[in-house]
Amino acid sequence: GKLNGAVGNFNAHQQIFPQKNWLSFSKKFIISLGLKPVMITTQINLNIRLVYLLDLLRQLNNVWLDLCRDCWLYISYDYFVQKMVGKEVGSSTMPHKVNPINFENAEGNFELANSLLMTLSNKFPISRLQRDLSDSTVKRNLGIAFGYSLLGAKNLLKGL
Repeated sequence: GKLNGAVGNFNAHQQIFPQKNWLSFSKKFIISLGLKPVMITTQINLNIRLVYLLDLLRQLNNVWLDLCRDCWLYISYDYFVQKMVGKEVGSSTMPHKVNPINFENAEGNFELANSLLMTLSNKFPISRLQRDLSDSTVKRNLGIAFGYSLLGAKNLLKGL
């Protein structure tokens, strides 16, 4: 939580009530709300912890992406054999063929997720003059990035 004024230096607080130890008060008050105090701030709260989470998810997606590609290759080299699924048809020209569609879908979803995660991760630590709000429109895509990651994981598990 942030309670240190518009630009992070308690100026307005000190002007109104100079005898108060605002640093100590703000820490205690923020903790009483169950939040972690963020004492070094600018006009906006930096999203560093969110950036760490996005980077971690992107790295995890890369591990799963690598597994998708390996499984696809193992299937193409006949090291692994896929089971035929009921009414699925491989293709219009080779209906007998079993395509590694779950691994291909997972790969595509992980790639889309990682593209968004990289963009989000690069965007959030940057703020023009510590106050631009261009990240607010970008934040609306967090769900999409997490959604593609989830779809990728579900497709990978289905393929395995």
